[in-house]
Amino acid sequence: MCDNVVTLAFLHANSGALEKHWMNDAAARVARAKGLEPYIHCEIIFPDEYSYSITANGDGVHRVHSKGFNRDEWEFYKMELGRDGVRRAQLFCDRAHASKATFNWVGYTLSPVMSWGGGGHKYFCSELCAAALREGGLELSRAPEEYMPADLHSFVRSKNVTHPCTHP
Repeated sequence: MCDNVVTLAFLHANSGALEKHWMNDAAARVARAKGLEPYIHCEIIFPDEYSYSITANGDGVHRVHSKGFNRDEWEFYKMELGRDGVRRAQLFCDRAHASKATFNWVGYTLSPVMSWGGGGHKYFCSELCAAALREGGLELSRAPEEYMPADLHSFVRSKNVTHPCTHP
């Protein structure tokens, strides 16, 4: 078990797992306009196999144990935070889940032109993941609400992280 590593799971705009939705189309367009691969959703997975995410059509932060990620649809990146960093990041996600944090519609809609954080009560998927990474001690190049999924994917890839653990 790798208890000092979190895994980020990214879903590409081409994924067959997605339903047609204006938000997915908008996220893909914004990513392409920035010259990025159009990743449009992300989740964070902890060593105990709990994953956390938030979607616009859900009611709050989702906390799922042993989610069956289809490896053909998702792309995975491991980030080493240290044991204490993983604990702090997961505590952050647990608090967001327990407080019934909701989707940051304003931040998501404005993200192509300006950042708008949800004040700890609202997040979009990549904002939640970036905030958890920051809580875990990872130095981000900008505020969590400035990371659309494609931006966070690019940032994580730029870290060129590899780790021998095998969880997703």
